[in-house]
Amino acid sequence: MKEGQARDLVARLLGRDPWDRIENPPPFPLPRRLLLHICCGPCASSVVMRLKYDYGVDVCGFFSNPNILPREEYTLRRDGARRVAEILDIPLLEEPYEPELWSEWIRGYEGEPEGGERCRRCYSLRLKRTVLRAQREGYDSFSTTLSVSPHVSPLSISQAGREAVGSENPLFFWDESFRKRDGYRLSILLSKEWKLYRQNYCGCRPR
Repeated sequence: MKEGQARDLVARLLGRDPWDRIENPPPFPLPRRLLLHICCGPCASSVVMRLKYDYGVDVCGFFSNPNILPREEYTLRRDGARRVAEILDIPLLEEPYEPELWSEWIRGYEGEPEGGERCRRCYSLRLKRTVLRAQREGYDSFSTTLSVSPHVSPLSISQAGREAVGSENPLFFWDESFRKRDGYRLSILLSKEWKLYRQNYCGCRPR
C-alpha cells in the first residue's frame, strides 16, 4: 500500500487527516530499521500504519508468540499477521511455535490473575526473543504492538522492553503507547475493513 492510499484510507475511517507527526513528534530520534514484535493482525494494522506512513520508519514484523493456545488459535493469529504484512508491504519474520518454552518461562505463576506476574513474564519472554532476533538481523531498534490493547498495562510493556534490551545494549527500544492518537480505534476499524480475525482473549487462557 502506498502512502497516499494509506492516508486516504485512514482519513476515511477516522474522519480526519491521520498524519500529525509535526504536532506530535516522537520524543526521540527516529531509528533507521525497526523490528516490530507483532502479537496479531489487528494490533499490527494501526501500529505499522503509524510507524511506516506517519514516521517513515523501515519496519519489519516479527511474529513470536509461544503463549498462544491452542495451536489452532496460534495459526489464526499468525495468518492475520501475514495478511497485514502483505497489505502494508512489510517483511515478516516468524519464530517456530514453542508453547513448551512459554510454559517453562511462567512456571510457578500459572495461578496469577490476569495482568499479574504471569503476564509480565510473558511480555518479557516475547520481547527478549525480539531483541535477540533484532541483533541477529542487524536492526537498530525494536518495539511491540502489545501496547495497542487497552487491556495491557503500558507500564508493564515499557518495563519488559527496557529489561529485555538492558543498559549496555545499543539497541533502541521504541517505547510508545500505540493505543493513543486513536491507535486502538483504528485497529478495530482496519480489522473490519480487511476482515481480519479478532480474538477475544490475550493468548494463554481461552474464554
